[in-house]
Amino acid sequence: MTVTLPPAHFTGDDIETDFTFTFPFFNSADVKVYLHQEYGESLEYEGWVEMPAVFGPFTDWTLDATTSTITFTTAPGPLAGMTTDADGYNIRITRVTNIYDIQNTFIGGTPLHVSALNKNFEQILYAIQDLNGQSISGATQGATGPTGTTGADGATGSVGLTGDAGATGAQGTIGVTGATGPTGATGATGPDGAQGLTGTTGTQGVQGEQGVTGDQGPAGSSLTIQGSLAVVGPPVGSGSTVGETWIDSANDAFVWDGSAWDDIGPLVGPTGATGAQGVQGIQGVTGATGAAGATGATGATGATGASTVDALTDTAITTPVANHFLVFDGSDWVNTSLADTKTILGI
Repeated sequence: MTVTLPPAHFTGDDIETDFTFTFPFFNSADVKVYLHQEYGESLEYEGWVEMPAVFGPFTDWTLDATTSTITFTTAPGPLAGMTTDADGYNIRITRVTNIYDIQNTFIGGTPLHVSALNKNFEQILYAIQDLNGQSISGATQGATGPTGTTGADGATGSVGLTGDAGATGAQGTIGVTGATGPTGATGATGPDGAQGLTGTTGTQGVQGEQGVTGDQGPAGSSLTIQGSLAVVGPPVGSGSTVGETWIDSANDAFVWDGSAWDDIGPLVGPTGATGAQGVQGIQGVTGATGAAGATGATGATGATGASTVDALTDTAITTPVANHFLVFDGSDWVNTSLADTKTILGI
């Protein structure tokens, strides 16, 4: 049976992190990863360097034994300082089969399984293939040998005796505190100096020229009167445009300034100028007194007028309640609630 032989070569591009190979292996520890790098200012060293699973952020990698995939923590490539060999590769994944521990050991009197025997031969075959692949590819590093046994710990030496603590020295005598010196006498206050003479008043300066008249300020915003309110106070809710104006029942005007209703008081324009007195007309001639007319006959007594609003001919009242308003709907006067009246007035 023909199998894929190691090593497998790839070219890292600083983007791809996963690299899958197809050759078989017994143990994850048998899989090795090499990166191609150059060292020295004059390329004193150029070749394949084995990278352990933990060797800085650019060379950390893990193996998924189920899918035979090597995954780097950081995508390898030129940005990680890698170079390429003559064939354009900078990643080599190979195998170094363990030759120090046989896969299966047989004991006399026990059954000999074909699969176990094949495993042993496969181990030898893999090891020979690895040596051949290392010779061809230049990855000549052999498999890691077994760790030697740890030597026995030497006997712990006896602890020396603790020396006696030295005696505490005697405390020296405290020196005598010196006497406090006397406080010096306060010096006398010096006499006040004489007040200086008042200087003469200077002459008044020349009056400056009158300044230039400033530019006329911008015209004030116009008022757009929307209507009158049936209550005292500002409209309920916000206005729609700046300058929107409503007159309440006390004849005060409320103007929307963009954020609030401003009470500007009664909306009264300035008093117009008094017009010129017209020419007095010519007095007409007094007419003759006419004869008294005959007294007309007394007319018939008219019908009694309606005593309630609902009795009027142009009203249509339906279940009136407190705080209802009469609103003309185009044909009749009808009663509406306060909320409906505000909606009609737009407040």
